[in-house]
Amino acid sequence: MNSPLKSPITNNKCLATLKRLIPERSITHSFLLYDGNLEVKLADSNKRFVVAHTNCYVNYEFWSCLLADPERLSVIAKHFSPIESDNIFDILQKEWYKFSDPFVRSAIFYLLNRSSDLSYVSSGKLCEDEKLAYNTGEMSKFNCENLHIQLDEQKNVIDSIENISDKCDYVFLPIGKYTFNLLDDGLNEGLEQTKINHREIKI
Repeated sequence: MNSPLKSPITNNKCLATLKRLIPERSITHSFLLYDGNLEVKLADSNKRFVVAHTNCYVNYEFWSCLLADPERLSVIAKHFSPIESDNIFDILQKEWYKFSDPFVRSAIFYLLNRSSDLSYVSSGKLCEDEKLAYNTGEMSKFNCENLHIQLDEQKNVIDSIENISDKCDYVFLPIGKYTFNLLDDGLNEGLEQTKINHREIKI
C-alpha cells in the first residue's frame, strides 16, 4: 500500500532503517503528518500500529476523508483533474481551502500536491504528473486499517509529544535536514506546512 500523496522529501532510504528499528506489532506515534509515505509503509499489512499526529487541520481532514471513503475522494479528484493551466493552478493554490465540502477540499488538496513541483499544496509550480490518472484510480482502493490520524491542539510539536495519552512504544519525528531557522521569519507557509524550530529539539 502506498500513500496517494507525493513527498517533498525525495529520499526515503530511511524506511528500511525504521522497519529494522521499530518491531512488528509495536505501537508508534508519528508526528508532522503530511504526505504519509513513511506512516503508510510502517502500518502496511497490519504489521505495526501507527498513530499519525498533525496540528494542521487540512492535513487531518485529507487523511480522515481518505480513510473514511477513498472511493468518493477518488471520484471527486477525477472530476477536477487534471489541472490544465498555470492560471487555474495559481488560483487553486490560493483558494482551495474555501470550498465548503470537506471531500472537495481534500480532492483539491490531493491534486495540488500531485501537480506541484515542490509537492506542497500551497506552493510550487504546475508540473505534469504522468501517473496522475493511475494514482487517482488506485486511491479509490486505499485501505490501511492500522493507520490512525490524530489532530493535536498543541502548536508546538514537542508539547504534542509530551502529551501523548495513549499507549506508545516508539515516537517517530521526521524533522528533515537540520537548519538554524535563521531565514524563517517573514516566510509564507501553506496551511499544510508545520514550522519546525530545530534548535528547540534536543536528541
